[in-house]
Amino acid sequence: MHYVDGAKRAQGSKLEVVGTCDCVEREASLGPTLPRRLLLRNLWTAPEHRRRGVGSGLVQDACRLARSRGHTFVSLEVEAKNEGAAALYERLGFRDVDTSPKWVRAGLDLLGAGQPAALAGMKKALSVMRVMVKEV
Repeated sequence: MHYVDGAKRAQGSKLEVVGTCDCVEREASLGPTLPRRLLLRNLWTAPEHRRRGVGSGLVQDACRLARSRGHTFVSLEVEAKNEGAAALYERLGFRDVDTSPKWVRAGLDLLGAGQPAALAGMKKALSVMRVMVKEV
């Protein structure tokens, strides 16, 4: 999917891609945590077109595509430090999903009890990406 700049088209100029993403169908994984779904990947908006609804439009198109293909969920991954993108997804109804195995969560709980530094590295690695899902 991609969006083009309609203003350029009206002026007779070449069309310019201002946003793009791709979607992949995925089967259920991690038990009931992530059901069969459409995975939204590689969402990009040209810097000069950000905060103008392009990203929202692409996500909404992905949700319509998911429904048209019989999916009831759309999922995505976003870097935890990308607060702007995460805020967009939250505004559009996505919620975080805990995808870490039980043994990892148990190990991370031990961090507060002063357990080995290796667990601190695991906690940092797990905090790099957020997995988010939305029912469509």
